[in-house]
Amino acid sequence: MKAVLLRRNSSLGRRIAQYYGTISIGTPPQTFKVLFDTGSSNLLITSEYCVDAACALLRKYDSKKSSTHEQVGNAVEFSYKSKDMSGYLIKDHVSIDRATVKSQVFTQVTTMSGKFINSKFDGVVGLGNQQSYDNALPFIENVYQQRLLEAHEFSFYFDRSSDADWGELILGGTDRIYHTGIFTYVPVSKQGYWHFKMDGINVRRLGQRVSRHYYCDGGCEAIADTGSSMITGPDAEIDAINSLIGATQAGEREHTIPCDWISTLPYITFTINGQQFTLEGSDYVLQVSTTQCLSGFIRRDDVQRTDSPLWILGHQFMRRYYTVFDQANSRVGFATAV
Repeated sequence: MKAVLLRRNSSLGRRIAQYYGTISIGTPPQTFKVLFDTGSSNLLITSEYCVDAACALLRKYDSKKSSTHEQVGNAVEFSYKSKDMSGYLIKDHVSIDRATVKSQVFTQVTTMSGKFINSKFDGVVGLGNQQSYDNALPFIENVYQQRLLEAHEFSFYFDRSSDADWGELILGGTDRIYHTGIFTYVPVSKQGYWHFKMDGINVRRLGQRVSRHYYCDGGCEAIADTGSSMITGPDAEIDAINSLIGATQAGEREHTIPCDWISTLPYITFTINGQQFTLEGSDYVLQVSTTQCLSGFIRRDDVQRTDSPLWILGHQFMRRYYTVFDQANSRVGFATAV
């Protein structure tokens, strides 16, 4: 197995997460901080040719300094997390924890939207299991095809402590120290970004009388997305959940909530393959500062379809439930994190 320590970008406030790890590219190696993202398939690295403000403080890949690079040349334009960028395809060796993928195709990013100005990572390693826009095999598929791992699976752990600033990506398996009990597995329902069927969501309010409210009624599609901090779903259902927990809309997507309410908030349960996975208020409320708290349930951005039934379970869910992505058996597994 290969392990990658993940660090959180603490400049965004407590519990708002961009977790990044380290890879190296080329010969001799050039080192970069990257976001490992199960919600995409592309490998993107900032290029030395990028002069945009968003690139100014990032480490940049320089192909001229690598004896193993190969020019591909295709120009590409695309959007990542609703942010536009463009660049050129290139091949080079990519290494992670002493395992080297040879001749990996990736994009050296030459222009980047100003929306990335607060990003602290130099690139993205997509861990989705479909071919990317450039028809190149994703990094994780090349890891498997070049036989760098015995087991074709990987897992993510995000520390749950209140001042947490780390996590771990384990390539090739799971670590028992990070969970209790056994994994509940659900089959991948759609190839690409680890889609699976979710049976439903219910919000259980406590008080003089217990009441339940149901969402994702009759089942819906979901993904566990390591590139997202929040939990998103159809706008109408996100708004309804936020109303039930007493959150107030602040801007187009976010909802605020008094920090001193956290201990009294409802339990929210996600049912996956017949197993219940429950979040408490402390799991789904993000404490941005000592006085400011945000609901972890957020509206979709302006690019995503607001009426899509897809639910995206980000770090707010995966902190509570250690998650494994099992390519060999085409399934995703969840176990209670420690």
